[in-house]
Amino acid sequence: MKIRLIHTLSFWLTGILILAIVSFSALLMWNLNSGFSGYLAQRDIDRFNRLIPFTERLLEDVYETKPTHWEPHTVQMILEEFKVHQDRQPSMNNINNDEAPVQNRPPIDHNNNNRRPPPPKDAFDQRIEIFILNEQNEWQELHFSPAKNRDSSQKIIQSQLVKWHGQIIAQFNLIEPPPVRGGIELDFLKKQFQSIVLVACLLVLICFFIAWYIAKRFAQPLNEIQTATQNIANGQFKIRLKVNRSDEIGDVMHNINLMSQSLQDLEQSRRTWLAEISHELRTPLSVLQGEIEALEDGVRPFNQQSLKSLKEETLGLTRLVADLHLLALSDLNSLPCYFEEVNVLELFQTNMNKLQLHAKEKQLTCQIQLDINERLYAYWDAQRIHQILQNICRNAVFYTDSPGQISVHLFQKNNIIICQIQDSAPSVVLADITRLFEPLFRSDASRNKNSGGSGLGLAIVKAIISAHKGKISALPSDLGGLLIEFEL
Repeated sequence: MKIRLIHTLSFWLTGILILAIVSFSALLMWNLNSGFSGYLAQRDIDRFNRLIPFTERLLEDVYETKPTHWEPHTVQMILEEFKVHQDRQPSMNNINNDEAPVQNRPPIDHNNNNRRPPPPKDAFDQRIEIFILNEQNEWQELHFSPAKNRDSSQKIIQSQLVKWHGQIIAQFNLIEPPPVRGGIELDFLKKQFQSIVLVACLLVLICFFIAWYIAKRFAQPLNEIQTATQNIANGQFKIRLKVNRSDEIGDVMHNINLMSQSLQDLEQSRRTWLAEISHELRTPLSVLQGEIEALEDGVRPFNQQSLKSLKEETLGLTRLVADLHLLALSDLNSLPCYFEEVNVLELFQTNMNKLQLHAKEKQLTCQIQLDINERLYAYWDAQRIHQILQNICRNAVFYTDSPGQISVHLFQKNNIIICQIQDSAPSVVLADITRLFEPLFRSDASRNKNSGGSGLGLAIVKAIISAHKGKISALPSDLGGLLIEFEL
């Protein structure tokens, strides 16, 4: 069985939440247990602090002379009277409220015939340790003290002195309670623990459904991405994802849409490219075939003029194939360039002289401005730069109506050489300017001239500029034609 992302996310999220809930529940139960024990201890201390003044008042009421002889029934009487008094006033917690008329108490049974059943082991009155001050002014523990045989591990948590008419006669010590082992306290803790476990189980169940929902919410767009990428891999480039998220997953979906659009455009460009190449190759081949058939049929005589015509068509076809090969190399990032130090001014002057000759033949005015140092050298491929200038200048001369004007401005800005070549009317439709550097593109405007050009010149120029890490752009010219600007 293939484990899906929703299962993995659900497992980890549920596991983390269960661990957090169990840890919190365990900590809560431990804190409740320790806090409840502390509460019981503090409750006993409060009761113990009320026991001492109650004992002093009781002794003053019962004994007219100093109670030097402590007997079991004396201790029992004190503790039972205090317990009866506490039961009678459960809501009174301060010392002043502990005062009660002695005459309303039942008579003391000195024969100890009405003793109550022994209290539980952890009862408050069983954790009282009593020391008396004997005639030798020494502390002596009562052998019938309730906590006489206490566990040595139990510590004294509170001590108070008992006075009779202002004189110290005894000392009461309160022993810490044992851990909660039974009785109402244990029942209370059990109920609390059961409630915590029940709530924890309920939270685990809720967390499981929340984890499943969160995992599904994250896994669903990833499943859509998986399906979309698989369709794109199978050539279905029209697929688009609905992006309704603003997180990283939404960014991925948006990028997949962009990738799909780019692949669709690339596929369309490839088909267009193949169709246009076929058309470009078919035209000269058709001309060659027609001339050869004319020679075979005797329509045209086989002489030097017909051979020259065939040679020109063959050379044109060869140039077209060479240009296509050059563009293919540039797409593969392997356009061959041989860089060397080149004198920039000499290179441009050579090409500008040729431009002036061609412009003069077509009755065009040529204005050339070379604002660079004659000793300026650049690391270029001179043959490729010559090819750039030849293509741009040839287009400027060919597509400019006479009488017209061509302007060339070359200057340096920091470490950049900038060349601007512009001409007069006609211009190019603004919508087509950005497509001038596309292979085999021809504008439908008057600059087309039906010249039979391949439409590869500016595409080759751009490839050479890119190989030199430069930039090239086309803009409407102030002279009414087209401005080509490149930087190297």
